[in-house]
Amino acid sequence: MVILVIGGADSGKSEYAEQLLVGESGGLCGENFGGEVDGCGEAGFCRRIYIATMPATKEAKVRIKRHVERRAQMGFTTIEYFDDAPLALPHDAFVLFEDLPNYVADIMFSGYKSGEYEKKHDLVSDNGDSLGNEQNEPDNLAGEWCQFSKNRIVTAIDRIIDTCANIVFATGDLCSAGSFYEKEVTDYLKVLGHVQQHIAKRADRVIEVVAGVAVAIK
Repeated sequence: MVILVIGGADSGKSEYAEQLLVGESGGLCGENFGGEVDGCGEAGFCRRIYIATMPATKEAKVRIKRHVERRAQMGFTTIEYFDDAPLALPHDAFVLFEDLPNYVADIMFSGYKSGEYEKKHDLVSDNGDSLGNEQNEPDNLAGEWCQFSKNRIVTAIDRIIDTCANIVFATGDLCSAGSFYEKEVTDYLKVLGHVQQHIAKRADRVIEVVAGVAVAIK
């Protein structure tokens, strides 16, 4: 089963996503995935994996270490994932992928910083890309980069979904702020929005968390 959990900042989405995998009783995560599912053994024991997508900056290392230790007490094994390389994940594990905004930024802007952004001739190009970027712009590189990045991200996400029997994706609602941004940020939000839509289509359940209250969307 695939579940997408979306919410704004400090909405309680992360806690809710964790609870889906831990269960109200502290171990029966199968109760949120239809009861009898792969991954839950005797006494509700579940193999839990947390895919962390936020790079450990110097300032964040202490906080990240604290989160890893807290999740370990909940039975999670933490795996850091910042690129689109294949992940060796057990099929019967319960996986929490957190979060999509960080992951999309990892893929888009790590390439941007490393010079990959300038490799125009290596990017996917056609007469009109699916992200709505106009082909008659003075410099269409950003449109091609959006498509290229989205393809990389969707391919990696699909690979994870096809590998894992049960996975929860946590994502932030960043696309509804309605403010004006620099073009790089606008491109980033476009890619994030399309990735979220792709996962929502594949998901069995989509849940929005507002002020700690979960609202079923799908």
